[in-house]
Amino acid sequence: MTISRELAEFATGYGAGSFAVGRNRIINGDMRIDQRNDGAAVNLTGSGIYFIDRYSSRNNGGTWGPGVLSAQRSSTAPAGFENSLALTVSTADSSITSGDAYIVSQLIEGYNISDFGYGTADAKTVTVSFWVRASLTGTFAGSFTNGSNTRSYPFNYAISSADTWEYKTITIPGDTTGTWNTDKAVGIRLNFDMGTGSDRQGTLNTWQATGACSTPSAVQLIGTLNATWYITGVQLEAGSVATSFERRMYGQELALCQRYYTRLGGNTGNGYQGFCTAAGYGTSNARGVIHLPVSMRTAPTFAHAGNFEFLPGPGGTSVSSIGLADSGGNPNVALDFTSTSAFLVSAGGYEIRAANDSSAHFSFTAEL
Repeated sequence: MTISRELAEFATGYGAGSFAVGRNRIINGDMRIDQRNDGAAVNLTGSGIYFIDRYSSRNNGGTWGPGVLSAQRSSTAPAGFENSLALTVSTADSSITSGDAYIVSQLIEGYNISDFGYGTADAKTVTVSFWVRASLTGTFAGSFTNGSNTRSYPFNYAISSADTWEYKTITIPGDTTGTWNTDKAVGIRLNFDMGTGSDRQGTLNTWQATGACSTPSAVQLIGTLNATWYITGVQLEAGSVATSFERRMYGQELALCQRYYTRLGGNTGNGYQGFCTAAGYGTSNARGVIHLPVSMRTAPTFAHAGNFEFLPGPGGTSVSSIGLADSGGNPNVALDFTSTSAFLVSAGGYEIRAANDSSAHFSFTAEL
C-alpha cells in the first residue's frame, strides 16, 4: 500500500510534534478574534492595553513615553490570511529616552509552554515565524522574555521592501537557566519592538539576565509620524524549523481567547438581547448566574456597559447597577442586579436583557 506524502507527514508529525495539532503556542496568530473592538482602532497610550484578543501594549519595566500607536484588526493581509494586526504611529516620539519602551506583546501562559523545559538542561530550541510589512525598511527587533523580565533573548529581522508582505522565521535556543513559570502565570513574553531606549536594549541572539526588549540600532517606528507596521500568521513552536501556519477552527480559536477575556453581547445588533435570568430577593434586588463559555484562567473580574432592564417589569424597569457577587465558581459567575424601582418579588423570576441598546454587553477578564 502506498501512503501519500501528506498523510505520511501528518502521521509522523502527529507523533513527533512537527505537524501535531496544538503545535502553535500563539493564540489568535492570524488575528481573527477581536471581541473587544471588532476592528475599531484603539489608542495605545501606555502599558497593558489590550486591543485584538491576546495582544497588548507593554513597556516591560521601562516607561511608555509620549508617543501613541493606533492599533486595530485590519483586512490587509498576505495570501492565505484574511486579517492582520495594524499599528500606525498617531503621535510620534522622536526623542526616545533611555528608559522608554514601546512594545507589542503576547503573554503566553506557563501551562502552554511547560514542555519547552526552559530553565532546565533539557530546554528545547523553538522557532517563531510570522508575516510582516511596514512603511519603513531596515532592521527591526523583538525579544523573548520570561514572566518576570529577568531573562531575555533579543532578536532582529529585516524588512527589505516598504509596504510589502515578507515572511520571517527566527530560531531561538532553549534557555537552560532562569525561572520560567509552568502554571497559570506568564510563561513567555513574545515582544515586538516599536521603539526602545538604550536601557531596554540587549545583546543580539544571546540569552541574558535582563529584560531586554530590543537591540541597538533597530528601527524606531514610534519616531516617524504615520508610520505603519502589520503582522499576521504568528506562530511559536518547538523545533528548529518553521512549519506551515496552524489554522484552527474559528470556534476553537475563540474558545482559547475566551480563557482570558469573554465578552457577552454588544456586537449582535440586537437591542433587546437577553443575558440571564435572575431571582428576586427583596423588592429592588435580584441575583443571576452566568455560565461562561469556558473556564477562565482565574476567577474573572467583571465590567459592563450599556443599558439593561428587568422583564417582566412595569414598563421594562431599568437596571440601575450590576455587581459581581461571586466568581469563585468559574465558569459559573453570580451577578447582583438592582432595580430603579421597588417592584421585585422575592424568589420571583426575571430576565435581564438589553434595554433597546445593541451595544449593551458584559465582559469578564482573566488576562495574564
